[in-house]
Amino acid sequence: MNSLRRNTIRLSCAGIAAAGIDFLYRVIVSRQLGAGTVGLYALIMPVYAICNAIIASGLPVAVMRLVAPYKEHPAERRRIVRAASLLILGAAAVIALLIVLFREELATFLRIDGQGRSLLVLALLVLVTGFDNLFYSYFYAVDEIAVPSFAQVLEQLLRLAVLFVLLPFIAKLNDSYAVVAWLLFITVLGEVFGALYLFLHYRKGMRGYIKNGDGRPIAAPTGSLLKISAPITLTRIVSTAIVSVCTTLVPFRLTAWGMAQADAVALFGVLAGMVLPLVMLPNMLLRALSVLIVPTLSENSAKQRHRDTAAKIKKTLRVTALVVFPTAALFIALSKPLGNLLFKNADAGLYIAPMTAAMVFMCFSQMLTSILHGLGRQNMASFYQIVCGLVQVALVYFLVGILGAQGVVWSYILPGVMLCVLLLFELRKAQYIGLIQPPEST
Repeated sequence: MNSLRRNTIRLSCAGIAAAGIDFLYRVIVSRQLGAGTVGLYALIMPVYAICNAIIASGLPVAVMRLVAPYKEHPAERRRIVRAASLLILGAAAVIALLIVLFREELATFLRIDGQGRSLLVLALLVLVTGFDNLFYSYFYAVDEIAVPSFAQVLEQLLRLAVLFVLLPFIAKLNDSYAVVAWLLFITVLGEVFGALYLFLHYRKGMRGYIKNGDGRPIAAPTGSLLKISAPITLTRIVSTAIVSVCTTLVPFRLTAWGMAQADAVALFGVLAGMVLPLVMLPNMLLRALSVLIVPTLSENSAKQRHRDTAAKIKKTLRVTALVVFPTAALFIALSKPLGNLLFKNADAGLYIAPMTAAMVFMCFSQMLTSILHGLGRQNMASFYQIVCGLVQVALVYFLVGILGAQGVVWSYILPGVMLCVLLLFELRKAQYIGLIQPPEST
């Protein structure tokens, strides 16, 4: 229990610090470079999200599961990390090559025709991000939380420092696509620094290992990694693709509603680059709890500690409510002053309050998803996420074309409500909420 509490505190503190620095970075970019640039950057990032889902979703989870039993056997841990590194390198190299070869076609798909050169930097980012996530997962598995916690804060600090150094030069550029390329390059530098920091600590921990192995060897670490990572990666790809389709649809449907293309991109930048990062700050505060509740509930389920499981679920949801609802009230009460103060953008203040409603359901859905993962109901949780994602695509297409920007807001709120209700229904089926609780095993 002490270890869980200590790790939760460390992850929470690091997450809060990293989120605060990242938010400051976004505020500076928004105020100095404008909503149009933020909108262009947000249009490119869904491509990165899909690439990241392929490279850095299933494999890091597989590394955590395979490394954890070998905490006392560094030679076997090294074999697993080497196999995962080769898989990540191969996948990243193929994806980066495809981006380079088809950058103009990809730019046309993103409606930034003729600006494929900005995507060349994205190829560099793809090559780095998988290793960053790999070593984060490794240190979580060996219970060395301090290293990745410190790394994520340093990574954000480096991005912010580089932005301050390059901002006078970037602000003078007349080509908004060149500005986006420089912002991507700053992100690459942050990822490289984080991966290098983690790798050096990994190498330090590997000193003195026994080459012939010092524990029960894994016969085929590559096969084990693929077996665990494949279904996770597939689910993540589908979910990310749905989100990416929604993202690319928004400016297109705003244009169909009657808005000029430049204004549509700028408004999208306000919503995706300013408002959402602000209202989703509570989710960063809850991230550590959502990560650590999974192994806690898994252990309880394996030992049939049903009453303790029910108590922890209720306490987790209570903590979520204590974080989410006061923050939502603050955002709603101060929406217009926050928009003007942080972003110098009147439109941001108009959308903070309605998007806060979406935030409430998204935060509860994220926590409920983690709870269901801990209870072994991850398949149904993934199914509900995909269904609600498809509903969101339909809502973006129809509501934005009819209501404009208000349709964007409703396309976030309605699927969020739907997902939250479905996840609560699934948890109710598990008999861990409400009046029914399973009896304690004897």
